[in-house]
Amino acid sequence: MDDELKYFKDEADEILEKMTKDLLALEKDKDNFDLINNLFRYAHTLKGAASVFNLRATASLFHLMEDMLSIIRQSKQIHSDDITLLLDSVSISEEMIEALKQGRSENVINTRDIFQKLEAHVKKQEKEGKKITQTQTQTQIQNQDPSTKRHINAKVDKSNALHSNRSDIQSITSQKVQQSDFETTQRQKVCNLNTKTDSVNVRIASYNIDRLTNLSNELLINNARMKDILSDIKQLNHIEKATNKEYENELEKLENSMERGHIFLKEISDIIMTARLIAIGNRKVFFEKIVRDLSIKLKKRVNFTLTGEDMLIDRDLFENLREPIYHILRNSLIHGIENDTQRRQKNKNEIGSIMLVFEKRGDLLHLECIDDGRGLDPQKIKFTAKEKNIYNHAIIDEMTDQEALSLIFAPGFSTAKDITEYAGRGVGMDIIKSTISNLGGFIQLTSKIDQFTNISITLPGSVNLIDTFMVRVSKHNLLFPLKNVAETRMVSHEEISFEAGSKIIMFKDLPVPLLYLSNLLQIENQFTDTSNYNVIIIKDQESYVALIIDEFFGKKESIVKPLEGALKSIKHLRSSTILENGHPAFVINVAHIFEKIKRISRIETPNMSSIQEKVADNILVVDDSLTTRTLLSNILSENGYVVKSAKSGKEAMELVSKYSFQLIITDIEMPEMDGFELSAKIRSIDAYKSLPIIIVSSLSDDTMKRKGLDVGANAYIVKNNFDKHNFLNTVDRLI
Repeated sequence: MDDELKYFKDEADEILEKMTKDLLALEKDKDNFDLINNLFRYAHTLKGAASVFNLRATASLFHLMEDMLSIIRQSKQIHSDDITLLLDSVSISEEMIEALKQGRSENVINTRDIFQKLEAHVKKQEKEGKKITQTQTQTQIQNQDPSTKRHINAKVDKSNALHSNRSDIQSITSQKVQQSDFETTQRQKVCNLNTKTDSVNVRIASYNIDRLTNLSNELLINNARMKDILSDIKQLNHIEKATNKEYENELEKLENSMERGHIFLKEISDIIMTARLIAIGNRKVFFEKIVRDLSIKLKKRVNFTLTGEDMLIDRDLFENLREPIYHILRNSLIHGIENDTQRRQKNKNEIGSIMLVFEKRGDLLHLECIDDGRGLDPQKIKFTAKEKNIYNHAIIDEMTDQEALSLIFAPGFSTAKDITEYAGRGVGMDIIKSTISNLGGFIQLTSKIDQFTNISITLPGSVNLIDTFMVRVSKHNLLFPLKNVAETRMVSHEEISFEAGSKIIMFKDLPVPLLYLSNLLQIENQFTDTSNYNVIIIKDQESYVALIIDEFFGKKESIVKPLEGALKSIKHLRSSTILENGHPAFVINVAHIFEKIKRISRIETPNMSSIQEKVADNILVVDDSLTTRTLLSNILSENGYVVKSAKSGKEAMELVSKYSFQLIITDIEMPEMDGFELSAKIRSIDAYKSLPIIIVSSLSDDTMKRKGLDVGANAYIVKNNFDKHNFLNTVDRLI
């Protein structure tokens, strides 16, 4: 049954994507009856297939969509509201299929609202005399859609009977949903855009299948040949009169055979890498639907264009980009594009423009999102950053207009006055920066008030194969992306000077800070006094830093994979690989290294005990729950933070008066002094006016969130939706 259900899930994925594509096309060409017939056929096909597997709620949903499309086919009229309802229905269907892929029931998805909307819509159409009889429907299916005859006839009556039992299905679904509040909440989170299952279908051209088959056969033959050669060498070893020449001949055969094996493996690898590529245009519907749905809700008109549809991109890289692109497009629509009235007042075209551009630049992927909206006002951004205590006020005042633009990526930053369904929480841009940084990319931002905003992203072209430079620090093999390596060299004592108490060396006639990489990564090491140091100079956009390491190994093409388990929470690591000797090596997250350096007031010495207080970030956790205090403290400690805890706001204030903290994490509901009062008191202390504060509470309503921001909190995390990775990312960004 599971194997058979797999085919249904695969077919559903493909058909639902076609339905979304056709619905978006139909909105632009409402007289295209071929599209309407296609949509009817798709709904009918999925209804029948779902019925075969007794997926009652799924079949009923497709049956309702079929009813609606049947009436539209007969009336030959379709409106934007119809398309919106059908698109919403497709989205719910996708969530139901995703639940099945994850081994859950279809009923964990809340379908009550969509069922009610569809039924009400169909009844309204029926009252208007647009109903088509079941006999006519079956005739149309037979005449216009011969392909549907392939479905199992024995299940048709069962699926038709579902129409009269929808209220029962809704009741069952409702009960299931009430038992699955957490799953429903998770569904509503933005991260569902990036949902992937362990098994992903990839289509491979038939000629590549043939090539893979031939190459695998060649490898088997070559492997057998290597075994024969190895056997001959072992026999020679037992023959006393065997000559060196005979050994050399056999070794040469073995070497040649290994070289042939390497060639075959390289070709297989190339085929697999090619199979991983997808065309941007094949994912166009994803971008269009985001813009279409939100523009309707915001009552803004916008023309969306996608450039670079033919460009091929690594599938995993695209999946990682889905969430950042989602937030970029939302940001353009919510904060950038004005409404019709505002655009008229500015003598602009009433229809706004958003352009998404993909292009390859050498081995790099370049992505731009350009809108012709209101632009970004550096002075307004500075004012908001001060108001929300994003950074020290003096530092903000010294920022140039270009530097001020980067403040929008800070956690908790938002220019929206109120928290709404669409904006005000200050998480979207932070997610963009965090994800791009973890992928080894960087962001550039340009804007002109009332003219445009351009978000430009540059990334490695692949998440699996990258050029690196390998070094050793203590017992650890570390890899720097080659694009971030400016120079490697030996540095003598004479080349090191001091500026404001910090060690520096000269690079391209510029002073560059000199640091011990082991101290930055908090790796225990025993340094010996030496007259020369191995130094690698790394860069991040226009910034440079020199790092002292133990040993150079040189350039290396690395096949990397994502970090797993506890390693995922270590921010200064990006990915990992296995070396030829079987030992692991880790790719450094260069962007995080530079962010870490910015937090250190002066350069370390090799003495680990003296640097501990300078590099480690001191955090105060305040919660009256022992379980929560312990959980948060352990998570932070495991990731290199120095943590103190308090069980009440009053106890926290006592610790604040004794110690210096870089971040405070607090609950709201506590005895003696709650989290709101604690935050306000901390903000009243001059030394802590810009101290980052995170509220972690079970209170999830927007009123509490607004109050938290009003008293000076930089971020608000709901305990029911607590995610360790997101929590650590927020902590790291704020410190």
